[in-house]
Amino acid sequence: MNPLYKDVLERAASTFVQSFIAVISTVQLTDVDASIVESAIVAGTAAAASVIKSSLASKGPVGDDTGAAF
Repeated sequence: MNPLYKDVLERAASTFVQSFIAVISTVQLTDVDASIVESAIVAGTAAAASVIKSSLASKGPVGDDTGAAF
């Protein structure tokens, strides 16, 4: 697998897991009424944003082809 794709996939998966845990935790601590599916959709949106950010960072004037933004 291309190292760039592997890096982007790893970052997206990590972002999904972190976001999902954050949403589930927040739902439990607040009066927000969200299902597991809705929480997964929020986490999936964050993961998609991570893929877009990584892709733009690798092609932009700042950064390199590792998918890192900084």
